[in-house]
Amino acid sequence: MPRHEYLKPGDEKLPGSAGDAVFALVVVAMFVGAWAMLVSGAAIASAIAIVGFALALAWRIRTMLRPRLARDIQAAQLERLREHVPAAIAKCRALLRRGLAAYWRAQVLVVLGECAEMEGDFAEAAAIFVRAEGILRAARLHGVLRAQQLAVVAAKRAFAHAALGELDRAEATLRTAGVRDGVPLAGPLSCRAMLLVLARRGLKQQVLERLATDAKLLRNGLAFRDRALVAVIGAYATSRTIPHGSVDASIVPWLTSAFPEATATLGGAP
Repeated sequence: MPRHEYLKPGDEKLPGSAGDAVFALVVVAMFVGAWAMLVSGAAIASAIAIVGFALALAWRIRTMLRPRLARDIQAAQLERLREHVPAAIAKCRALLRRGLAAYWRAQVLVVLGECAEMEGDFAEAAAIFVRAEGILRAARLHGVLRAQQLAVVAAKRAFAHAALGELDRAEATLRTAGVRDGVPLAGPLSCRAMLLVLARRGLKQQVLERLATDAKLLRNGLAFRDRALVAVIGAYATSRTIPHGSVDASIVPWLTSAFPEATATLGGAP
């Protein structure tokens, strides 16, 4: 059973967003005001000035709302990074109920998927990442931005599939991820997923070759628990046992959930 309820059907509201509503209301109100001035004999120049002011004000309101939304998403991400997963989930679901535009909705879903991954709920993580990918593909975005975001999400989804034992699907996802088009994070995330695929297939020599080739990338591009997983996969590939206490006990259940073969490598840790 999943540890949390990550997403319910009623959580995702489609746009218009609050910014669009404010923009439309202000513009309509100002146009009505300008029309009234014209009818009452006011100068055309005054009416044009008011309309221009309305447009400028509405645009300013919209630009002010975007940084606030970005900060709210960052706040949810920060809760996840601090491993306050229930708080991060609550923030994400509240954000989705605000009727976000497609790009922002996808970003929130990615954070939600990361929460599910962190909790070891890999089926839920994969489903959420699939949803985020679908939104990004359908959104009106610049081609480069779309490719960058899709590469990251696909690498995360591939990892979730690998953790579920869906190794063929994970490899197929990585082949179509377009990692070269992604932001720098896409590289280490893709490598993380492929290492897990290779390790779960028992291809120890290929694991060692990948670790040697991408050592710097993995060291500099992955978070704490991912680096621990890479270390465990490396120990598995060389048939070494990691002594008790060498890995933070709080992440051992996650490690063995993502990579069940790690149990023996971790000295029989549960």
